[in-house]
Amino acid sequence: MAEIPLSPESRVEVDTALKSLDDAINKLVSRLPHSTALIMYTGCGDPRRVGMLHRKKAAWENKLRIGVKNDNMTEAERWTAADGELLNDLVEKTRAGLAFFSVTTPSQK
Repeated sequence: MAEIPLSPESRVEVDTALKSLDDAINKLVSRLPHSTALIMYTGCGDPRRVGMLHRKKAAWENKLRIGVKNDNMTEAERWTAADGELLNDLVEKTRAGLAFFSVTTPSQK
């Protein structure tokens, strides 16, 4: 992964923020019971929008399957190219996320 060029001042700010995040995660982990899984996701955006678009597409496909023509559907019921592009964009943003997994052990207490 390529590193984003930052000014020295910005690098200090990023390093400080990352240290603060690391400290907060370590504090959280230290308070969890033994053999607890900690799972963190980042960059996923709002999955409700993806779900909404999937439901809209499925409803549109069901109407077509039972013989309803696009012309007989309301604008809100029709699946459009713009809907497809938006769904693809949202899915790509979701794929760009990160995941962190950890299981506490007795030595972490």
